[in-house]
Amino acid sequence: MQEWIKRCIDFFCALAGLAILSPFFGLIAVLIKLDSRGPVFFRYKRVGK
Repeated sequence: MQEWIKRCIDFFCALAGLAILSPFFGLIAVLIKLDSRGPVFFRYKRVGK
């Protein structure tokens, strides 16, 4: 029972942290886009995968 309660607390704390920090993530993404010519998220194809 204690593991289930800890799991719920961890989940809701992570959800609250994401809700609080998401505007900052959006602001950082906009600043990267304004500063750089490329995409915000870098990705490329890997050989053999």
